[in-house]
Order: sequence, then structure tokens, then C-alpha cells
Amino acid sequence: MVPPDIFIPLAEDLGLIGALTDRLMRQACREAASWPHAVTLACNLSPVQLCDPGLPGAIRDVLKETGLLPSRLELEITESALVGDLALARASLGQLKVLGVRLAIDDFGTGYSSLRHLHSLPFDKIKIDRGFVAGMAGDIDSGKIVSAVVGLGRSLAHLIHWPDDGKVADVAYRLEAA
Repeated sequence: MVPPDIFIPLAEDLGLIGALTDRLMRQACREAASWPHAVTLACNLSPVQLCDPGLPGAIRDVLKETGLLPSRLELEITESALVGDLALARASLGQLKVLGVRLAIDDFGTGYSSLRHLHSLPFDKIKIDRGFVAGMAGDIDSGKIVSAVVGLGRSLAHLIHWPDDGKVADVAYRLEAA
């Protein structure tokens, strides 16, 4: 099995990431359309795709063809995808929001964290990086930073996603309850 950190850059370099994602998203959306309505489908987007002005139209077409409600699709964008053409990213994300798709910023806190991104882009969810959250148990400063991100997310009406890890679940619960 080839891990994603190997095949995704290769697919991007070869210009195949769009076609690969389109095929996988089409198949996943078709399957998800038969799931209970409370269940959503989350898909990662490559930084290369976010720079494609045709992305919103392609996703609209997939949703229309498969019958999946846009509100049941969540697109996850890593912070590194926002480093390039922020104006194009803002336009694409805005069009996706108009479609009704949910947007999540993935791995928040891993190097390109920007308050500008949280303020100016239409994210519904902040997914805090697993390694960063896991470090809270042994590092008081990490806990303070994560607590601040939680407060920031709340003030901007963003949902906070915690990694599925029993070690951080208790700390995460206490931060959410605070």
C-alpha cells in the first residue's frame, strides 16, 4: 500500500490529482447519499485543487449527479493550501459555501496558522492538529494555546474538532465545558 504522503504529491506533480479526486468524490458521494441524513461525508482537498477555478463547478456537478445534499459534504482544507493565492482560495471557498458545502480548516496549528484565515475565510470547523493537542498533557503552554484556539473558534461560531484519541478526549472535554 502506498501512503497518501507519497501518492498525493506524485498525483499533483503528474497533473492527476483533479481527476483522481473527482472519481473518488463521485463514488463517495454516491455511497453517502444512501446513508442516514444526519451522517456527513468529509473529503480532503489538495492545495493544487484549491487553486483550480473550476473546483466549485466540479463539486456542484458531483453533488447534482449523486444526489448528495451539499450540507452533507464537508471539505477539509489544510492551512498550507492557503499559502499560495489567497484571493483565488477565498473566491473558491466562497462559491463552495454558496453551494451549501461545509468547510473545515484541517491540522490547524501546524505551521501556517493565521488569524486572517479564520477571519476572512468561510470555515465552519477548526480541526486542531492531533500532535499539537496530544502535547497538551505534558506541556502547560500547549494547553493554553489550544484553550485560546477553542475560545477563538467559539467566538467566531466555528465548531472545534478534536482528534479521536482517548488521551486527549478528557482534556478536550474540559476545555469545551469551560
